[in-house]
Amino acid sequence: MFEQIRPFGIEGVELHAGDHLCALHDGPFERDEILVPYVREGLRSGDKCMVVVDRPDGSSLLSALGDDELVAASLKSGQLDIRAIRDAPVLADGPFAPENLCRFWAAELAPAMESGTYPFARVGGEAGWWLNTLPELSELVHYESVLNRYMHQFPQSTLCVYDLGRFGEGVIVDMVMTHPHVIVHGVVVDNPYYLDPDEFLLIRRAPEATHLGDEIRAWYDEVSAR
Repeated sequence: MFEQIRPFGIEGVELHAGDHLCALHDGPFERDEILVPYVREGLRSGDKCMVVVDRPDGSSLLSALGDDELVAASLKSGQLDIRAIRDAPVLADGPFAPENLCRFWAAELAPAMESGTYPFARVGGEAGWWLNTLPELSELVHYESVLNRYMHQFPQSTLCVYDLGRFGEGVIVDMVMTHPHVIVHGVVVDNPYYLDPDEFLLIRRAPEATHLGDEIRAWYDEVSAR
């Protein structure tokens, strides 16, 4: 277990090794208010930063990050790794296994982290990137839950950014239950509804799932209105 603590990039917010966060936002402006400081703080701190974008290339993210020496040097050194739609992994035929995608991330990060070059890894980006690999939303939700079992392989954090304009508010309940930490419209809120992977799979099949979903939606509406 790693005990590293890093600044998130938003004032007053810390990252702990193993953090798995979900940011629910409306539109590109809110997305950049969350994702850009997360990445830039990682670059300043010497962290490995791997970011996925749901678009043909990384130019819009680079524009948001800023055209300065910090970003240019991180691209040249490989500290900053941006993945576009074309870089999404292709799954083998057969039943979907979320563990395979978790191992994909581990394999991508392992060379950088095992080299000792970076003290911490930040993974993040637009969740829509995964829809090119996981056409069914239920598969994406399952993957998000299982990913929590893999978060302590390295000193790392993962920030999953969901645009409610694309996914719809129907995704809120599952994202709250599968992410220990939730950012709502740029504000980090305590999440009392996170379930570990085993609990999550059980509750989704249980009769009380509908009641819990209603409770989570009411909670989300309350924190959104603050």
